[in-house]
Amino acid sequence: MPQQRTRRFVAWSLVGLVVLAGLAVFSLAKRPMTTPRYAASAWEATGGTHTGWLDVDTEGSTVCFFVANGPEYDPTARVGLVLPDTYRGFRLSVVERGLTGPAPFISGPSIWAGEKIAQYPNAVTLKGRPAAGDGWLADARAEWDRYCDPSVESVIVVEPGTLATPGE
Repeated sequence: MPQQRTRRFVAWSLVGLVVLAGLAVFSLAKRPMTTPRYAASAWEATGGTHTGWLDVDTEGSTVCFFVANGPEYDPTARVGLVLPDTYRGFRLSVVERGLTGPAPFISGPSIWAGEKIAQYPNAVTLKGRPAAGDGWLADARAEWDRYCDPSVESVIVVEPGTLATPGE
């Protein structure tokens, strides 16, 4: 009887170690990445069209996306981007991201939805509104200031589903 208890204890201990190892890999490989976002359901009206070069600042698990205006990349003319919460943020993963379906997600300096939507330092186009004023726009600006450089003068709230690479 004691030998069977020992075997059972060893077997369950091994199962526990495998589960813990799996959780450790999952937490490291799919650790959420923070980027300024707002509730997509708050979007109202229409946004103006913006084109430029996607730029990104990363520090730890924080990613701040910018669009550098003009036909040429100019890092001094950057406008911050606050994305809708439909873009889920994850670090690069050991698991293939295509398994999660078409929902957009952020992985490092790229934004994906099955196929790549946008990647630093490529040209992008989007529709958006300035993160200024009251209500949800002010909340979007506060989200930017919380995670990214609060000294950035212009921040655009991106209209859901409008961020793309031109010509695609």
